[in-house]
Amino acid sequence: MSREERRVAIAPAHPYKSAVEDCYPSLIEAGKALAGDGVPFHDLTGLFVGHSEPLYDDTCCHYNQEGYRLLAKTIGKTAVKALAESGKPPSPR
Repeated sequence: MSREERRVAIAPAHPYKSAVEDCYPSLIEAGKALAGDGVPFHDLTGLFVGHSEPLYDDTCCHYNQEGYRLLAKTIGKTAVKALAESGKPPSPR
């Protein structure tokens, strides 16, 4: 994150700060365990690595338009890939 984006996205005294710092490592490990057990789980916590443009809109994990676009694109690609790998046709809903 750039210095400017950090000013928008990070609040050192935010009430969720300790929960995020304490819980995210456990959640990431739980996701790995799910995937290891065959559950179609995909960890997107590293989604913005390598993106230098601003992607956060506030201190409560909301993205700007580009952040949501990247998230939606990744979810779509991941879902299509998982569906293709499953060999099952999509449901006609």
